[in-house]
Amino acid sequence: MPDGLSGYSLPRSPEGRASLVPPPPWHYVGDFLVIEYWADPDAVAAEDDAPDAPLQPVAKKSTNKGSIGGRKFALRRLDDHGFAEAEVIGVGAPPEGDHNDRPLLRELGRDGKVVGREPLADARERHARSRAELPLAAFKMSKGFPAIVTVMLDAEGDQTFNPYAPEK
Repeated sequence: MPDGLSGYSLPRSPEGRASLVPPPPWHYVGDFLVIEYWADPDAVAAEDDAPDAPLQPVAKKSTNKGSIGGRKFALRRLDDHGFAEAEVIGVGAPPEGDHNDRPLLRELGRDGKVVGREPLADARERHARSRAELPLAAFKMSKGFPAIVTVMLDAEGDQTFNPYAPEK
């Protein structure tokens, strides 16, 4: 290897500009293998035996990766001063909020069309407002418990099992 390329973790030129290999997938990092997969949507649709069948909830079965199957809706519960006190996840139905709670999901696409475009300045402002709602504990770099609690609600609005709750 030429001396000018030693010490680079990615295959780049000595100036760090040009990639010497095609874009991913071409490598793996740590414990994860990332695979980029492209398929023709018409070919995938042709393989679907029941395109109009209702979707079924699917939950992960991996060890130490609990989840709950079903469509999720999320809102941020804010206190009277506008600070986040909980993330509320509705499974199967949107959770009910009060006067200052706000939904966390934004519609970006519908029926294959982009519907969520916004100017970059607006996205930055929304991001800054979202971060300002968080308590100071949310900005710690150390390992620890979540800064705000996550509450899971079933389709009827009753609290249900939360696989994301910290172990006691």
